[in-house]
Amino acid sequence: MEISITGDALILQTSIRERIEADAHSFANRFNNKPTKIEVKLEEEFDQVRGHRIRCGLSTSLGDRRQILVRESRKKPEDAIAAAFTAAKRTVRRLAVSRSSAPGLSPAT
Repeated sequence: MEISITGDALILQTSIRERIEADAHSFANRFNNKPTKIEVKLEEEFDQVRGHRIRCGLSTSLGDRRQILVRESRKKPEDAIAAAFTAAKRTVRRLAVSRSSAPGLSPAT
């Protein structure tokens, strides 16, 4: 599995990179259709209503030719990373359920 981490240099400290790598490996080991590639991009943004925030964009390619793209914004980078991986896990589970309940398709094992 390939992990690509990009973004603003001020955000990407060693501890943040280690957190992303640990979450990516945990995410990949959790599902049967293992991701072949995970891309994470951290960016700073300023919203006039919510103020300064960190946006985490997570893109992953699954083995069955599906791609998941999730974007989450939070005040702290750690919170944005956790929210993005949680949303990606939820999306993969939702895809698995919808695929297994579709007529003519056998349930995933």
